[in-house]
Amino acid sequence: MPIPHGLPDATPHKELSKMSPYHKDFTVLSESKPIERQEFIDAFAWEDEEGSPQSPDFDGICLPEDYFLHCAAYGLAELKIAGEEWVDVLSLCDPGMARSFRLDYDYFYPSAFLIAQTEKSMFHAYTRGDQGIGLYELNIGGLEPEGRYLAASFTDLYIKGIGVDKLTEMR
Repeated sequence: MPIPHGLPDATPHKELSKMSPYHKDFTVLSESKPIERQEFIDAFAWEDEEGSPQSPDFDGICLPEDYFLHCAAYGLAELKIAGEEWVDVLSLCDPGMARSFRLDYDYFYPSAFLIAQTEKSMFHAYTRGDQGIGLYELNIGGLEPEGRYLAASFTDLYIKGIGVDKLTEMR
């Protein structure tokens, strides 16, 4: 079975030991066991009409390696984001939920790889938008079809805190 575009063949132990905990503006409410590499492969693999395995097409965008490495090291988490007047909880998405999002919203977001969903029905996805490839907040209600740019990567937003201020702003 081919490896989905962008996933590393193995998880180097040196890279895992360098991974940081979540940024201080996120409070971890719950965590899961680490997500094995094969779960990502299985979630996005599909077969053509002849039954030949095919790798997923994210419109030329590689799957975010930093997200994969983080999930392999720490698993998934439910995180609380708190601002002065606004609090939201977001859940990092498992491979099955990311695949469902891909199947349901491919027409609107053909290059989107789902990272998280908030209680407020907003989605954080790695995709191409008005500021290039990066992490965007998508409103499936259609108010902002292009999405709102949050950060360049999973690591920037969730670990370094770059763009967290956008999550705590009142909408």
